[in-house]
Amino acid sequence: MRWGAILLEKHKPLRISGIVEAPGENTDLLVTQFLKNNLEVDCTIMDIKLSHRIGRSQDGLKRSIIVKFASYRKREEVFAKKKLLKKTGFVVSEDLTASRYQIYKQYCEEYRKSNVWTLDGRINIIDKNGKRRVVDVLNYANGNKN
Repeated sequence: MRWGAILLEKHKPLRISGIVEAPGENTDLLVTQFLKNNLEVDCTIMDIKLSHRIGRSQDGLKRSIIVKFASYRKREEVFAKKKLLKKTGFVVSEDLTASRYQIYKQYCEEYRKSNVWTLDGRINIIDKNGKRRVVDVLNYANGNKN
């Protein structure tokens, strides 16, 4: 298996935040309805490999749903339409590892959130010179931020 294929497989899940939680819910059905109603994506249960809430249930807290799609193509269709959710209270994002998420947050603080995004698990930025670049996470972990 090629390195790129491994990276795509590892970063396949998406995180959907803002969906109200109900006891005994079926997250697969919730996700398919959400995608159809909010993103105009035709998605069936067969398109979903796995979905579940994350974290412990707490009163008043809407836990995110992690969704792993059966195909990368369906995942990309959903991810490409996430901009339709601006100012709705819903968010679709990549499910990053804890360490990548910390790095992502630090770059958001330094470069403004609008200049930082992820794509297939890679952190991308528009730097202070207006150049797009991919953050070298391994160098960052070794203390080299650039």
